Amino acid sequence: MKRLWAIAGMTWRTAVRSRVLLLLVGLVTVSVLLLPLIIRGDGTALGLAQLYLDYAFGWSMALLSAAAVWAGAGAVSLEIEHRTIHMLATKPVRSLELWLGKWLGLMAVNGLLVVLAASLIYAGLSWVTRPGRMSAADRATLTARILTAHEWVPPVAMNASGGHVAGPGQTLSRHFVLSPKQAQATVLYLRYRFSTSEGMRSVPVAGTWVIRAIDGRELFRQRDFAAQFMDNLLRLPPPLRLGRGFSVEYTNQELQKPLTVVFSATDGLGLLAQVGCFEGNYVRAWLLVLCRLGFFSALGLTAGCLFSFPVAAFVSFALLFMTALCRFIERVAARGLPGDVGLSRETPLFQLWDGINRLVFKGLNVLLPPLPHFNPLDYISQGMMIDVAQVGQAFGVLIGGYGVALGLLGWAAYARRELGLPTE
Repeated sequence: MKRLWAIAGMTWRTAVRSRVLLLLVGLVTVSVLLLPLIIRGDGTALGLAQLYLDYAFGWSMALLSAAAVWAGAGAVSLEIEHRTIHMLATKPVRSLELWLGKWLGLMAVNGLLVVLAASLIYAGLSWVTRPGRMSAADRATLTARILTAHEWVPPVAMNASGGHVAGPGQTLSRHFVLSPKQAQATVLYLRYRFSTSEGMRSVPVAGTWVIRAIDGRELFRQRDFAAQFMDNLLRLPPPLRLGRGFSVEYTNQELQKPLTVVFSATDGLGLLAQVGCFEGNYVRAWLLVLCRLGFFSALGLTAGCLFSFPVAAFVSFALLFMTALCRFIERVAARGLPGDVGLSRETPLFQLWDGINRLVFKGLNVLLPPLPHFNPLDYISQGMMIDVAQVGQAFGVLIGGYGVALGLLGWAAYARRELGLPTE
């Protein structure tokens, strides 16, 4: 363990003295602090705060990911190129100790950068939402909608007569069951998204929402006007005393100019239950980022054990780019090629081309880590809950799974690499 921590300390000191680290710190600081002066939202305080979180968090995460790959690619390959690795090679240091020590040192640097970025973004968000810039009503809305932690509660069953479609004057019904934690939530929103048979209709659609207890008692009723293709939120006034189970009914009230309302089968209708605070959720979001950086550092480090620095950097960034396309790869693997490729889908040539692409993308989908499932940006800017189990799953998959596999590959590659060969 002493050798391991000694290598980690050397990696840390080298990174701290590096001008690249200073440049990265400067980029993160300047970009995060300048964002409130550059971005323009939709004119609302809520939109501005959400846009700031999206841009600042997303930009910082992308910058730190690229830095983790770059630093990992050079941690071993540059030492081999500059012959400084010989100081370690002549000592009783195992290949696995070298790889793991380098990775721990890089993770210490990642941790420092994560703390810096998280602190700057939180300070910037506090500045954007300060009382002098935002009214008390806007701050209350922002706290209830974004600066919080909601859990998504999907329906567990639907009334067979309602289904996903409500024609003129028709009613659809869905049943919900809350967990004990969700039942104690002081803030509940009904969130829904729909489309209509009128296509590009821009006029809000009239409808009535009713919430009933299991015994049929009416607990809540409200007429609402909502736009299609948008996430509409309807706050339920406390205390409703919903209990564990209840039903939500929607009645289509567009009768003068009849149209059909269609809700998505997956996320068209559900509840948002406020079950936590923003600060705890924010910390867990950055822990997810740290798990992602651990994977990227391992990726670059293993590439550096296999190749020279230019090749290792190119390969690492190519794989980093592929991980950014994970959602597209998943979709092609499941559904085939999107759009028009100049061939009719019924022709044998297209079927062959589509089959080959599905096979290739299925292989990529198996090899690449499920990074989209551990993207904190999908949660934090929407006020959605990131629980401890999700952070643990990210650590187990990205560090315990892919990280260990990359470590074993890097160990084997370094153990067989000839360090005395000329580098030019």
